[in-house]
Amino acid sequence: MDRALKKAADFERFRGRLAKISTTEPVGDTKFFEGRLAGFANGKVRMELKGKEARTVELPLETIRKANLVVEF
Repeated sequence: MDRALKKAADFERFRGRLAKISTTEPVGDTKFFEGRLAGFANGKVRMELKGKEARTVELPLETIRKANLVVEF
């Protein structure tokens, strides 16, 4: 149900789906991200974050510790 994302192709394949990603080192000021996958380019996973301010972040693939799809009903 909460499929693990490991390879670059996984992040591109599930573009538009909701995901949770945690990193080994902070990107900006946080290590935990939840939002919609926006693809993969130049070694980085793009993600549109939800919250008060919608924004897009780029997470280097080598810093991703754990990434899973979030089940939507």
